[in-house]
Amino acid sequence: MIDVKNPFIQSGLSFQIILIEPENQEIYDVDDDEITVGHASDYLNKALKVISVKEIESELYGLIVRGSNIIGWTKLNNSIKLISKPIDTIRVDLTNFTTPQINRALGFKVDYNLLFQEKNFSSRALYLYEGEILEAIFNKGTFTGFVHTKDIDRAVMVNTKAAIEDSTIFYQDSAKNKTIELSLDEEQFDFNNVSIDMVFLKARSARVIIKKKKYWINFSDLMDSQFIDALESSSYEDYNELELEQLDMITNFQEERKESKSAIVRLINENITLQKSNKKEDKLQYERLYHNLRNSKLGKIQTKYWGWRNRRKS
Repeated sequence: MIDVKNPFIQSGLSFQIILIEPENQEIYDVDDDEITVGHASDYLNKALKVISVKEIESELYGLIVRGSNIIGWTKLNNSIKLISKPIDTIRVDLTNFTTPQINRALGFKVDYNLLFQEKNFSSRALYLYEGEILEAIFNKGTFTGFVHTKDIDRAVMVNTKAAIEDSTIFYQDSAKNKTIELSLDEEQFDFNNVSIDMVFLKARSARVIIKKKKYWINFSDLMDSQFIDALESSSYEDYNELELEQLDMITNFQEERKESKSAIVRLINENITLQKSNKKEDKLQYERLYHNLRNSKLGKIQTKYWGWRNRRKS
């Protein structure tokens, strides 16, 4: 349950949730709370973003967003508030993997051992569940479920060149389950100068780039793996509640700064485009520019967003 009085909720920053509300609960229009635009069943157990909140009769309402689509206002009585963190590319280490109980409670009926066998996923948020830290895992933007943070093999991004054995075995996946045959001519291919852009330390696999395509190899096929010893992946396993709160606040603040900067740049570029395309007198030009900007899709969304932000802070 999301606490209305939580300092983070009151801070004005946006936050991520997993929507868990009654299926028939109404979602109301952005500007008119007497107009129903949908129901919670449309977004049940989905990862959403809340960009504004308001309290009505001691109940918390959130303005929910999915991707770039502003959905509307709905009550947040039972939904899960996630702890934001930098997005990581991950694989799941199945050595001692167990499925968190909350996944079943959320209705996921997935064979996770099969799902996590080969593919890489993204970890986008954390959740403190019964004293244990879980990570919210996504597959191409779709929430897949939670995984114990101890089972995460987090990618380390690198940008280096390395020498590899001429007998190197190449794989299609980071778990090294599927091999792939590459015909590399020693006279045309330099085994001593291979690009590496990502490694998984638990899996002991490195991603190499060959002829603009990406493959995986074993650490054991690196002629010199000393640079691997200096690498360290981030871990949240030992974070306490205060550290999680700080991580959440900092990540959301940085994300909002980035989104605001992006929106401003887009608005400026739209202004420039409109100015260049309009050859009439200056006064009419700027009146039309202002009108067009306010009525553009981006302008409407950004104007409303700033309005909600200002009202929330007042």
